[in-house]
Amino acid sequence: METRVLVAYASKHGMTAAIAGKMGDTLRQSGLQADVMPVKNVRGLAKYKAVVLGRAVYIAMWRKEIV
Repeated sequence: METRVLVAYASKHGMTAAIAGKMGDTLRQSGLQADVMPVKNVRGLAKYKAVVLGRAVYIAMWRKEIV
């Protein structure tokens, strides 16, 4: 069974999403199975061995959907 990793992100202008996509690519190149998606689309964590959260900080505040 492959190790499955979730890269979930909250992005306002798209840069955090782009970085999350690159992280997913790198994980896949390392032989892992990686799912990359907005945090608002995550429905559960049971199938994942690891989770990476990506979020931007804007004016010292976290995006509400990542909290």
